[in-house]
Amino acid sequence: MGKIDREGKDIVYRQDDGEITAYLTAYEEREAVTHEGKHGVRIVLYGFVAFAMIYLAMILFRHL
Repeated sequence: MGKIDREGKDIVYRQDDGEITAYLTAYEEREAVTHEGKHGVRIVLYGFVAFAMIYLAMILFRHL
């Protein structure tokens, strides 16, 4: 297996014998930004959804 080295701005993939087999030019590292909702907000949202489903079920069954 080879390893990844940095040469200036470029990143290269180098084999175990030292031979460079890939140049990764214009390589830009990026981070993934995640968002996890707050627990209280999630409970309120689920409460509203449950209320809406119960309300719609009551309307539906009242007209049958």
